[in-house]
Amino acid sequence: MTLITLAYLSVSDITGLDVTLIQRFGTILSAIACEEPINVKAFADYARLTAEIYVELYGWYDMPASVHKLLLHGAEIIRHFNITPIGKLSEEASECRHKEFKKIREHHTRKFCRKATNEDILHGLLVSSDPFLSNVRPILRKKTKTAI
Repeated sequence: MTLITLAYLSVSDITGLDVTLIQRFGTILSAIACEEPINVKAFADYARLTAEIYVELYGWYDMPASVHKLLLHGAEIIRHFNITPIGKLSEEASECRHKEFKKIREHHTRKFCRKATNEDILHGLLVSSDPFLSNVRPILRKKTKTAI
C-alpha cells in the first residue's frame, strides 16, 4: 500500500466518507492544480462519474455549489480556458509580484505625494516585468555564511 493510499484511508476513517470518493476528489483537484493541459473529454467523464457516485452514496445531502460547479461544469471551464491550463491561473504569481510591489514602494518611490508614489510604483513594476531588461541585468547572488 502506498503512502497516499494510507492517507486516503486515514481521511476516510476520520470523516466517515467513502475512500473511493475521496480518491476521486483528490485526482480531480490534482488535475485542476496541474500546469499541464488537461484532456477535457476524459476530465468530463471522470467528473460526471464522480458526481454519480456522490449522489448514489450521499444523495440525502445536497451537493455543495462549489462541488457541483467543479464536477458538472468543470470541463466547460477548462474548455473555455483551453489556452492556459487552470493550474497556471493560481495566485502564486500575484503573491510574488506583491512582494516586489512592496519592495519597490518602500525603496524606489518618491514619498511626497500619492500621485508621484503611484507613478514610481507603476514604472518600477513595468521595468521589472520587461523581458528584455530581465535577461540583460546581472543576477545578484546572495552571500552565504560559511560554517565555522
